[in-house]
Amino acid sequence: TAETMYSAIFLVIVSGGLSFGQEEPANPFPFLVAFSIGQQEVFCSGSIFNENYILTAAQCGHSDLPDVFNMHVGSSVVEIRTGLSNPIAVHKSDYIVHPSWRTDFPENDVALLKLRTPLKLVAGKVEKGPAINSDPACPAIGESCVYPGWNCESRSFVPQNCSMDVYSLDACQEVVSFENKIIKTISNKQLCTGTNSTAEKCRTYTGLPLFGQCSGKQLVIGIASLGAYPVRCQEYSGLKVYTNVARFSEWIKSNTGESGTGAAEAVTRQSRSGITLLSVFGMLGLQAIL
Repeated sequence: TAETMYSAIFLVIVSGGLSFGQEEPANPFPFLVAFSIGQQEVFCSGSIFNENYILTAAQCGHSDLPDVFNMHVGSSVVEIRTGLSNPIAVHKSDYIVHPSWRTDFPENDVALLKLRTPLKLVAGKVEKGPAINSDPACPAIGESCVYPGWNCESRSFVPQNCSMDVYSLDACQEVVSFENKIIKTISNKQLCTGTNSTAEKCRTYTGLPLFGQCSGKQLVIGIASLGAYPVRCQEYSGLKVYTNVARFSEWIKSNTGESGTGAAEAVTRQSRSGITLLSVFGMLGLQAIL
């Protein structure tokens, strides 16, 4: 969960597209952000909705946060092991958490972080993310989706383009039971994704987006919520639970004042050329892969 801290965190910022299983050499879609405490502890992620708001998970605004913490955006270079560069100070009090979110309940895991100073959007460096999905009928079970992650079979600290299929909600019941002993069921406010391929089992990070094709466009369809970061890859079922963005699209729009149409066209264009994903910050705990 977002409250788990890892003893050794690597953050790698890269630039350009990639094919699955290959390290990402470039950063054509720099709309992802990383949150850290001080210079070492990355605890959550999110995506740039617009210059004033970050779309993330509600659990990323947990009560243990200091009043002020760091956000990292764009393509600034970070030295491995030595901390994070060019932080932007953001405030816990500026989290807009969905009113139905509860710490003991996995539903409604969506939040916005309102920025006190608007981001300066620069093409190729700091950009708005793809538009959010607003169609609850999309994606259908069996549809393919993509997300930023780290291959369980690799020791690389560089993120990869990972793919999963949408599963039935029942399939993800074991993820909920493992991470939350109280809740026994999940609802249509969530998406279940999975893969049977060992080669395609990837870690991700709470708050990172999930992308899928809806109405012919590559859209943000989910926000990483449960099952994002297994302690050991051999314990990883290949299943993840995401917040279903379509169920919260009106709430997101009403709190931001816009639909968040950003780089969807660019993502779709890259997908057609075989370079599907996404700029991403690589965040890995050493103990999880060694």
